[in-house]
Amino acid sequence: MTARLEAFLVSTAPLAAPAESLPAGLPGQIADALRDRIQAGEFKPGDPLRAAPLAVAFGCSRGPVREALRRLEREKLVAIAPRTGAVVAQMNARALEAHFRLRAEVGALFVRLAAERAQRPPALVAAILEGAEVLAEVADDARVQVGDYIRARRRLTDLIATLAAAPYVAELSLELEREVAILWAPMNSAVRRRRSAAGWRKIARAIAIGDPDAAEAEGRRMVLEALDEVRRMTVMT
Repeated sequence: MTARLEAFLVSTAPLAAPAESLPAGLPGQIADALRDRIQAGEFKPGDPLRAAPLAVAFGCSRGPVREALRRLEREKLVAIAPRTGAVVAQMNARALEAHFRLRAEVGALFVRLAAERAQRPPALVAAILEGAEVLAEVADDARVQVGDYIRARRRLTDLIATLAAAPYVAELSLELEREVAILWAPMNSAVRRRRSAAGWRKIARAIAIGDPDAAEAEGRRMVLEALDEVRRMTVMT
């Protein structure tokens, strides 16, 4: 399965490139790496993120690390206090409720715009359909790492963003997703991944046939389903 995922990522890179935001220098690269580790559950809510050991780990001075942490603070993934320093952020129940409701509407609009698009390059539509199938296969393979599932889903959403041709909506959707990266690990069970992949398959098919109502409904449903799961999680304080 990893071989097919890697081949898919390579073959679709030219199509997804316009929708991908590249990191700005070393601080951006460090922020991306830390975000991935938070999403994978290596850093949990409340864990300290000390600049000195991180600088050693990344082979750089403390300056780029501090800048990376400030970027993650703006994304609400990290909280920085004058005396205690940076820690992985925690979100309370009320903030999460509002966040997911907003994300449901933005995400629904995001996939609707892709399905409504009049100009539909066949290669791009085919890549979106293939991406949904690759994601489903990754979700079904117990040997695949969580990081591979995240990479497959990111590429699928990048392809959808290219078709939607709405950079502001795509970036807003991505920002909202990043803000709850602390929840990815506790929510990323095999069952949850399979349900999510099934939803993305429905969205991809709706986009392919130009059915914006179906794409929008499924996009909203998926996020609200995630909200129901979040409500049951003890991570909410």
